[in-house]
Amino acid sequence: MNKLYAFFALVLLTACGSPYDGSWKGVDEFVQDYKIEISGDEAKFIVLNNPMSSNNVTCTFSRGDDQAKMICENDGNTAISDVILDGNIMTIKPEGRREATFVKD
Repeated sequence: MNKLYAFFALVLLTACGSPYDGSWKGVDEFVQDYKIEISGDEAKFIVLNNPMSSNNVTCTFSRGDDQAKMICENDGNTAISDVILDGNIMTIKPEGRREATFVKD
């Protein structure tokens, strides 16, 4: 019976999407001009004042039990960030850099 409940829970979670999915707007001073769009296993950083900018970066997004990771590659550089979700507040902690806060858009 537990397998049946687990199956239905998995179907329900898959149908409802992930709490990470959607648009997130930067609220910290240094990320106010950025937005992140997450869908499935992809995250995209978008420069708000120039949506056609070549500075837009697409990242691989993976979810764990209590946090997620983003791996972004741009111009030969790779950045790995921990992503922590607390309701409608998402904190991104890149390795070796200061963290940034985003809110659901």
